[in-house]
Amino acid sequence: MEQLQRYHPIFTENYQWEFLSNLNGKALQEFLKTDIPTSARYANQAMQQIMANKGLIWGVIPKQQTNLIGIIELQNITNKSLLLNLNFQQSVPQEILIRLRYFIKQQLNIQKVYFNPDAKNQQEWQDFFA
Repeated sequence: MEQLQRYHPIFTENYQWEFLSNLNGKALQEFLKTDIPTSARYANQAMQQIMANKGLIWGVIPKQQTNLIGIIELQNITNKSLLLNLNFQQSVPQEILIRLRYFIKQQLNIQKVYFNPDAKNQQEWQDFFA
């Protein structure tokens, strides 16, 4: 499998996906609704997963802004499948879903995407990523 730390930043027409460690700490703290030490631990654990080639976690920000609108998390990445978590304040913008599907299917060459059973849009996303 390729080195996952290569995959940042990723751009769409209106958004930038960046590793949490490269984002504004206050923006991450506000998005997670937690304190500074907890936010720092979360970002540190995310980077450990990326550097160990076990997962990818990006914060999503609108271009030319610093406010975090969502987190994309790819976990348990194997040659065949992964677990996808999408944590957004509102619905996930379509251009992000389209770019993410392309990234998973074409760049990582992964055919099966799993979701947490408690994800609120699980069925919709499962159909989209099928």
